[in-house]
Amino acid sequence: MSRTTAAVLTEARRQIKKRGWAQGQGVDAEGHICAAQAIGMNSGSNEVAMATWALMIEIRERTRLPYDSIPMWNDAPGRTIEEVLATFDGAILRSTEERIEVNVHLGWTSGYATPVVVIDAPITAKVSKCEEKKELMPV
Repeated sequence: MSRTTAAVLTEARRQIKKRGWAQGQGVDAEGHICAAQAIGMNSGSNEVAMATWALMIEIRERTRLPYDSIPMWNDAPGRTIEEVLATFDGAILRSTEERIEVNVHLGWTSGYATPVVVIDAPITAKVSKCEEKKELMPV
């Protein structure tokens, strides 16, 4: 049975908090884990895709920078574990408040065991969130 996006993100956050956070690699020598690896642990491909998409939305909302992947964001100089955990918290909250509908195609990036998510369907989000931000968002 598949888990909700919020459940996958919650478990990934728990793993980072429990094991410690890593930059520059999926799992370091001490067993610390990066954000992407934490999502990929114990999740099916559709679960990983949805959790990846939810976290990427939160990353872009928080940073306003065009990060292309979770590893790129995770490994950015100056990133802290507090930022990572707070971003997971935001993505968990967002995934419980908004309904995200996507069709995904999984591929794999070279150098990372992280799925690439290609979105080919619109996002359906709460209108109030779009109006608050005064942005035009796909519906």
